[in-house]
Parts: sequence; structure tokens; C-alpha cells
Amino acid sequence: MRINSRKLDQNALANTTFSPTKTSSATSLTSVPHANAIQTPSIKKGRAKQAVPAWTMLQKTYGTQLIKDVENVLAMSDLAPEASRGFRHFLHLLANWRGQPTRAFAATFVDALGGKRPQTLTDPGFVQIVVSALNLFNSELVKTYAGRTAFNYCVGAARLFELLGRSGDRRFPLFERKLITFPTYEGDTTSLAELGWAETAGKNGAEAERYSLQLVRESAVQKFEMYERRFEIGQRIIRSEAPPPEVNPNAWSAIKTVVEHERLSWQRSGRSQFDPQGEIAKEVRDVMDRLLSAATWRAAGCSDMLDRSRGTDGDINYFSLPNMALELLGPTPKATRALMVAFCVDTGWNRQSIEELPRNPYVFSTVGSVAIGSSTFIVSFKGRANHDVFAHLERNAPIEGLLRANVEAAWASSVAEFDPSGRELGYAVIKTSSGNKDDSLLDLLDRYERMAKQAPGGDRPRDARGRAC
Repeated sequence: MRINSRKLDQNALANTTFSPTKTSSATSLTSVPHANAIQTPSIKKGRAKQAVPAWTMLQKTYGTQLIKDVENVLAMSDLAPEASRGFRHFLHLLANWRGQPTRAFAATFVDALGGKRPQTLTDPGFVQIVVSALNLFNSELVKTYAGRTAFNYCVGAARLFELLGRSGDRRFPLFERKLITFPTYEGDTTSLAELGWAETAGKNGAEAERYSLQLVRESAVQKFEMYERRFEIGQRIIRSEAPPPEVNPNAWSAIKTVVEHERLSWQRSGRSQFDPQGEIAKEVRDVMDRLLSAATWRAAGCSDMLDRSRGTDGDINYFSLPNMALELLGPTPKATRALMVAFCVDTGWNRQSIEELPRNPYVFSTVGSVAIGSSTFIVSFKGRANHDVFAHLERNAPIEGLLRANVEAAWASSVAEFDPSGRELGYAVIKTSSGNKDDSLLDLLDRYERMAKQAPGGDRPRDARGRAC
């Protein structure tokens, strides 16, 4: 199975205007839990903790190709670690179910994943087996795991099956995550402050909640800035005809070769050179072995491209190369998600509201702030602001005096009608920063826009989900 490269979020944020002169856009939001909150699965009292089955153990039943395929999918996706853990638990249970009269499907499932799918097993039949097996999997997990752990394991396994099915390999069914619903987790944790992070020790109530949110935002911004640094590395490489004197020229040239061909592939075909339908040029194949060494990246002055998941010492995971190439060219889904976490913390919007952002959500600006809205909110606002008001707003200058009073009155009326319950979703007034270190939301969105515009195809019109219009 070839590498299935994730697409660049070419316009996932950059297709939407957030300020009079800047543009950015939105994609789906996935919250990022604090590291301390996801380290240990929740185990029900009185039950022994089950160790996550090792791949070496599962290999005896399923072979090595399945392991390689899963590693490929995980490297190309933004799935959380629970996906791999849940999938391994599922494979282990599936193997144990073989031979049980009430679970006759298990043997067929195991054989198919191992490369011996019966010719009589149709795709609809295979999908039904997956749904039945995942439901049984959930029933088994909830006997041992409490809280959100069982839910996350089941959802992770289902998402992995969905991504594997997209590979076109007959060993995997054309399964979709939406085909199955797991019991919704109803825990007793209602806020970040209740998670008991070490950083919030000594803080209580609203203070602890505000501090927890700030920790989440800081973590998201740090993640975004990591991807921003990687993008800057790529831009320097693309702009330069020769390597800088302080780096190894051979290592630098090898990376430039891959980056240039990746950019060319996107410009010509709209997909990565590592895509199953793409073609890896001979020049790239000739240098790929060298790029699997972390030493090559360090020698080329690209140490920021290395992290623990890729291997900071010795060899780099082969399936990490496509993402590394994409990060040098523009914002990937992970960069987008990091920014959207900061967006969520600052505005309180949920995923649905963010996905309703139009191509131009700018409403108006004043000195020190910019107002934005979702598609439905802007329709409401336009119904209350007359034509002359909008003619002034389109000048893209901060409004003052009587015009400001009229616009803010229309805004307040729209808010009252659009959001009578006060949930504050779908509209926001974002303050601009006056500090030296500007990591305000508007600044972050502007920085993201620059990355997205430089990405191959970054100037193509897209909707709020990054799809071509």
C-alpha cells in the first residue's frame, strides 16, 4: 500500500476575511486535551487494567502488511493515540473470538485483514461485519474501562477502518465512521478546572477555569508556531538557489529536491507526489534514503523538522516524509487545528459555528477590534443595516462617530434576534493586540493567511471546509 498523503489545508483558514485588509478562514475544530489529562486510561474499580496488545503479538495473527498499513494511516492522519490503542485492542479481541459459535464472523474478518478475504464476501457484507464487530467491541470495553476511554477507543478504531478503506485495498471494507453510533459518554467532569492539572494547583472556581483555558491556548499557539517555523524553513529553501554557507550542501540539496517536486506535483495535479495516484520522480527516489536519516535534516539546518514521533536520532519513519514535505510548503490539517483551538478559546465558538464561516465573515471594524460572523448571522445583520451603512463598511476602514453608533445598534439587534439564549455562537468581536508580542487571534489568523497563500493552489477559491468552489 503506497503512502496516502494528507492534503494541504491550502485555504482551510485563508479563504475567509477576518479583518478589513486581512484574510483567513476556518476548518473543523478538534479540541486538544491537556497532556496530563490523556496519559492514563480510566479503569473501572475492581477491574484489572488491560495492557494494550503489542504489534509484535498481533503480527503472528495478521502478518506484517497490516501493521505497515496502519502505521501509514496514522502517519498521514491527525488521529489521537487512542486510535492505535483502540485498534490493537479490537484486533486482539477479534482474534480471541475466532471459533466461538456466536461470533462466526470473526474468523472471516481475521482472514480478510490478513490478506485472505473470501471471494464471496461482498463490500456491503464486509461493512456489516465491521459494524457488528465494533458494537461487540464497545460492549466488551465498557466492562473494563470507565469514562471516556471506551468511547475514544471505539471511535479511534472506527476511524482507522474508515481511512484504511479509502486505500482501495480489498483487505479493507468501504466502511464509513458515520455508519455506527457508540453510546455517548456522560462523565462527571464539566470543566477543564476539574481535571486536576498540576498547573492549576491552588486555584479554584473561575480562576482555575480561566487559567486552564489559557494553558490550552498557549499549548495550541506553541503548536501553531512550530508549524509556522517549519513553513519558514521551506520558504527559505524554495527562494534560495544555493545552500547557505553554514549547512551541508548535499543534505540541503536533497531536501530542496523533495520540496520542489512536491510543490510542482500540487501545481500540476492538485495532489502530493506521494499520493497513490501521484508519481515520485527519479530525482526524489534517488535522495529518499538520505532523507530517512535525522542527521541529514540537522546537517541541512532543518532541525525544527524533527520531533519525537519522527525520530530525532537515527532513522526517520518513512511514512513521515510526505507530511514533512507538506509542512515546508504550507499549513497542514494539524496546523489548522492548532489555530482553531486558539480561535475556540478566544471566541467560544463550537465546531458547527466555525464551519459556517463564509468566505468573507468580516462585518465591521473599530479602533482596536474587528467584528466577524457566520453566514447565517451576517444574513441577519444585513437585514438590519441599510444599504448606506454597508457602503461605508466596504471601505475597510475603522468606523467612527454616528456611523459606528448605527452599526453597533444593528449589531446589537442582530445578536438579540440571532442568539436569544446568549450562547454567543456564530458572532464575535475580536480585540486587536497592543502588546509587543502579538499572538492575538487576528495576528494568528493573518500569519496563517500568509502560509496558506504561499501553498500551491493557495489562491484558489474554497469553502469553509477547504473544498474547491
